[in-house]
Amino acid sequence: MPNDGRNAMISKDSRSLEILDAVVRLNIETGKPVSSGLVERFLQRAVSSATIRGVMKNLENAGYLHQPHTSAGRLPTDRGYRVFVD
Repeated sequence: MPNDGRNAMISKDSRSLEILDAVVRLNIETGKPVSSGLVERFLQRAVSSATIRGVMKNLENAGYLHQPHTSAGRLPTDRGYRVFVD
């Protein structure tokens, strides 16, 4: 199936794609919501947890992640998993 635009935002931003990939992998591994600190450790590169939180919020606004409650980490949505699988 050709890209119908649903991944357009994320394909233009490699940092967003890298963070989404980390959230999906960590969620599959742990079965729990994923925090920005856990993503920071997983990436093992110089990206602050504050930057990661901002990207995660943008991914949430775009429908790739959701936050079960205010103090929780993020979980991938079906749309987020679709990017990971494709």
